[in-house]
Amino acid sequence: MKKIFLVLVLFSFATLSAQQKYVIGTINTSMTLAHFNSFISNVSPIGFSVEYRKFIDRDISIGFASGVNYFSESSADSYNFDGTVVSGNNDRSALAIPLLLQTHYFFGYRNKPSFNFGFAFGAMYVSKSISSASKNITQNRFHVTIIPDAAFTYPINEKMQFISQIKFNYAMATTKKKTGQTWDVDDFGFLSLNLGVMWKL
Repeated sequence: MKKIFLVLVLFSFATLSAQQKYVIGTINTSMTLAHFNSFISNVSPIGFSVEYRKFIDRDISIGFASGVNYFSESSADSYNFDGTVVSGNNDRSALAIPLLLQTHYFFGYRNKPSFNFGFAFGAMYVSKSISSASKNITQNRFHVTIIPDAAFTYPINEKMQFISQIKFNYAMATTKKKTGQTWDVDDFGFLSLNLGVMWKL
């Protein structure tokens, strides 16, 4: 009977541990990569991310994530945008909104400084625009997206931890069709440093 009671206690503890839930909020600084870097090369300090994580055992969590990142730049260089060449002084901007499912693996204990690594998969809505004295063009597309990340967490108190993340945000190239024409839409990538807090629910 004692053995059965001990097994039940251990099972209950494991189940409780697996049910732990966290919400993460971060602000992001991002650097453009891949083809996106030829459109906007400026580092962007404008971004934030929100995540929800639920532990399914002591070391593994599943959840979802979203956020917003905004990039902008003024340039005098010509650019071929959706088959139209924009020349002269122009203003460029891009808005990225990911919608992702994710999983993470944690090393160590959550009540101590620790590292975790994760992978997210989903879609990213990307709105790119360029405007000059004579033209104003906007391109809106959804891209299949993968985002691997690595993070460090440091406990502040029983409910809150500081979190620092590095994320490689990559939205795959796609195509666009209009009036019988089809052309490629470049991939979209940026590296982000995310700093924020992780709350235990």
